[in-house]
Amino acid sequence: MAVVGLIMAGGRAIRMGSETEKPLINFNGESMIKWVIKALEGASEIEEIVVATSPHTPKTQETAKELGLQVIETKGRDYISDAQEAIRKLIPKTVLVICSDLPSVSSQLIDEIIRQYAECGKPSLKVVTQSGLPKDSDRLNHSFEPNDDNVISAGINVIDSLHINEPQIDEAILLVESAEVGVNINTPEDLETHSQYE
Repeated sequence: MAVVGLIMAGGRAIRMGSETEKPLINFNGESMIKWVIKALEGASEIEEIVVATSPHTPKTQETAKELGLQVIETKGRDYISDAQEAIRKLIPKTVLVICSDLPSVSSQLIDEIIRQYAECGKPSLKVVTQSGLPKDSDRLNHSFEPNDDNVISAGINVIDSLHINEPQIDEAILLVESAEVGVNINTPEDLETHSQYE
């Protein structure tokens, strides 16, 4: 299955409190977005990488273009609206949407998520994880009983873009118990905590 990797990199990142645009913040010697790009480049199922930016992230847009990547500039309203806007421009592709603040995600996990999507039989797959995962966790599970207080979005979704305008999209849920998606950088504390373990 040939899939477009869509990196969402247009948020305001208010919680980071940094003058540096969030995708460009250094994480263990490389910007967070470059770690995500490397993971997508190494995934066998990804045929193309696209970066969705907004008026809030002009330097990220410049970096993506310097790297030779296609850029879609969204309005920068909110994550969901921006993702929908970008996906509409990618019809009729299958799109893996991934946040730019997941610097520990691997090419292998991306390929496995795409494989799970291909097998689920639904037009969309949402990846979730559990907060407070131990660092050595590594499991994928379709049949789980989530504790609503404990299950959070992992920042990765796969969708058949032809369905993006449907009011309710039928989706499968994939629980990924892995530190790869547990490392989500939203605050300076997150950055400091996770950098110590990489």
